[in-house]
Amino acid sequence: MKYLPHVCLVILSAVAICRGEDVLAKPGPVPETQVFDPGGLVAAPVRQQIESSLVATRKREMVDVRVVVMPSLGGVAPEVVAERYGRAWGSEVAWAVVLHVPADPGSPWIATGGMVPELLEPRSLKQSVDNVVGTARYEPDPDARVRVASEEISDLLRYLSHKAVHVMETLRTERIKIQLEQQDNRRSWRVAVVGIGTGVAVAVSLLAFLWLRWRRVRRYVFPETEWCHRFGAPHAGGNDASVPLG
Repeated sequence: MKYLPHVCLVILSAVAICRGEDVLAKPGPVPETQVFDPGGLVAAPVRQQIESSLVATRKREMVDVRVVVMPSLGGVAPEVVAERYGRAWGSEVAWAVVLHVPADPGSPWIATGGMVPELLEPRSLKQSVDNVVGTARYEPDPDARVRVASEEISDLLRYLSHKAVHVMETLRTERIKIQLEQQDNRRSWRVAVVGIGTGVAVAVSLLAFLWLRWRRVRRYVFPETEWCHRFGAPHAGGNDASVPLG
């Protein structure tokens, strides 16, 4: 009987771990709030402050940052859990999940995704996210860590979204410029071809006209007389010789 409490504790821990793994494997439907804290582990004022800030950012900037608070992870890697929730709940052009376990000194962890992060160089994005996580972990209070992490990653995604829009606008402008230049080149070639064709046609017509004109004039010119001296005499003419006829 003296081991009964220990046995019960082991059984309850195993059940909790199994349930935790099941919840982690299936995040469930997307919650209506940006902060998912079913156990109330974050103080209500802090939770409300984070919620208001993230809701405003999502409406204004189309950046979806969600905070997931859990008592433990059941031995699953934090990065895997954050990525799993992000894939299941993330939306908009850029999303991030801030995974927070208040009792874990290594908390929080952040996963990002969406169209905007995919446009960036992975190493640069990872370094920026690591800087956000490092800044948050300097806070001694767990509630302060999750608040700072949510604010910093929200600001980072807003900046990256604006940068991505600027890059896409620049690419679009360059594409339009190239298309206009190609159209101008094609138009110039058409004009050149038409001009050359017209010039050749005029030249051929002029040559044909001159040739016909030359043939017509040549038809009315008599050939030059060729004189032939008889018996080597320089000229021919009469003399005083006569022949009697009867």
